[in-house]
Amino acid sequence: MIYIIAAWVMLSGIADVITTERALARGARELNPIMRAMQEATGRFWWVGKLMIHAVIAGVVLFVDGGLGVAIGATVAGAITAVAVHNWRNMPNG
Repeated sequence: MIYIIAAWVMLSGIADVITTERALARGARELNPIMRAMQEATGRFWWVGKLMIHAVIAGVVLFVDGGLGVAIGATVAGAITAVAVHNWRNMPNG
């Protein structure tokens, strides 16, 4: 179970990066002020920092004893999956 949640954390981050990049290329703007600052600071490589954050969260899932790590991972992965779905559904045409 913990490996599935850890993989979900990483895959949700990748899905968010892909849908965000597509939306930005079509004229959308980043709504999350923290990610917007990361994008401004790192340019086209903003996604590296984002996926590093996801890797740390996946590590928490794998190494925190008990259900706490799983709960944190499932919560983050669920939220980021919702963001990726939102990006996809609201992507400007172009």
